[in-house]
Amino acid sequence: YNIVPFIIEDTKKAFYYRGLKEYERERGYLVDTCYDGQDTMRRLLDFFQIFGHSFEEST
Repeated sequence: YNIVPFIIEDTKKAFYYRGLKEYERERGYLVDTCYDGQDTMRRLLDFFQIFGHSFEEST
C-alpha cells in the first residue's frame, strides 16, 4: 500500500499534543506534525535502504 508510518520525536511532542488538543478547531496542526514525522521516517528508511527502494517522490 506504500503507506509510510511516522515518528513523533521528543523534540516535537509539544506540536503533536497541540495538534490533538486543537484538532476539532484546526486540523492542520496535527496533520502537518504527522507529515513531518513521515518525512523523518522516509529519510531513515532511505538512509538504511529499507524496502529496497527510495520513498522520494513516491507519495
